[in-house]
Amino acid sequence: MRARAPASTSNLGPGFDVLGLALALYVEVEVVDAPRLVVRSTGEGADLAQDASHLAAKVATAVRGHDRLAITVKSSIPVGRGLGSSAALAVAAAAAAGSSDPLLVAAGVDGHGENAAASVHGGLVAAPLVDGMPVVRRFALDPDLGFVLLVPERQLPTAEARAALPATVPFRDAVANLGRLALLLA
Repeated sequence: MRARAPASTSNLGPGFDVLGLALALYVEVEVVDAPRLVVRSTGEGADLAQDASHLAAKVATAVRGHDRLAITVKSSIPVGRGLGSSAALAVAAAAAAGSSDPLLVAAGVDGHGENAAASVHGGLVAAPLVDGMPVVRRFALDPDLGFVLLVPERQLPTAEARAALPATVPFRDAVANLGRLALLLA
């Protein structure tokens, strides 16, 4: 089976870790039964390990319950650049492996749901986790609205980027951020 998922961004100011926006860059994953695990990757991320440690292999084997799979990944999503490459790959791999809920699988990989929700539903979504489950709401976008992406040359792994975040946010800042989120979505 073959599945495709778009890139996304969740670095949307006051919607940090809640809002996700699908973008017009894609990853395609094909998963078929095989005598043993084989992973082939082309395009962005082709330099990653082509073995059981590859995210597509981890997701597909978890969904299928075995590793006798041939997995092909073709991606135009830059890795480690804030474009949701891991979430899109997890969504596409879960769908291609036959998951009935690729969003839930991918949100479990990422630990939050906004990038995966944007990859599944497209457009602009809010996807907070409620009791560990992503609750998704899609918002209409003006068809004349355009986006410009600035993609850094340097990779920054998600774990490294998150380590730079403060452990707490002052109450006043949290309230101001919620107000701006309401204005953004109004």
